[in-house]
Amino acid sequence: MGANRDITILVTHWRQSASHYPSVKVEGRGLEARGRIECRLTLSDGTPLEKLRFNLLLVETSRMQDELSKLDDGVIGRFSYSPYMPAQADIPAIEPFVHGWLCLNAQLHHDVWLQVLMGGYRNCTIQLKVEPVEHQGPGWLWDVANSPSLSITSASVDFERSASKLAPAPSPPKRSIWSWS
Repeated sequence: MGANRDITILVTHWRQSASHYPSVKVEGRGLEARGRIECRLTLSDGTPLEKLRFNLLLVETSRMQDELSKLDDGVIGRFSYSPYMPAQADIPAIEPFVHGWLCLNAQLHHDVWLQVLMGGYRNCTIQLKVEPVEHQGPGWLWDVANSPSLSITSASVDFERSASKLAPAPSPPKRSIWSWS
């Protein structure tokens, strides 16, 4: 039986978008995070997860009701592996990568949107809890051959800022030797 595992993503790039595609019923704000994964998890082909490119879409729950209804209770997104695809006629080869999507309620999505819009943060990390993975030997294993997608069961997005330095308090006015108080 598989266990769950925390995955940390160090976000290096955010992309914000507004979309309206009536033919595929997509409308609204979009957030995409790209970054580096920090996690001791190895794919069943021997590749360390940290070596792969990564991107994650953060979407409002209301926009993903059809997809969410297909998932088990408590699952709020998917974390998927795409293997190497060799070049074809007019398509270049695609290196293996990891991608996913995560649903946030409207308020949380709006809060993250504003944090990204405001900028000024020193670091941003996304913590995901994914399953099923196996604990084998000294580390964790993701069997991508049998389970190319993992379920995301919890998530947090953290923005780190430096504390702003307070301006020194103004000095009291200097008293003149001519004042009588």
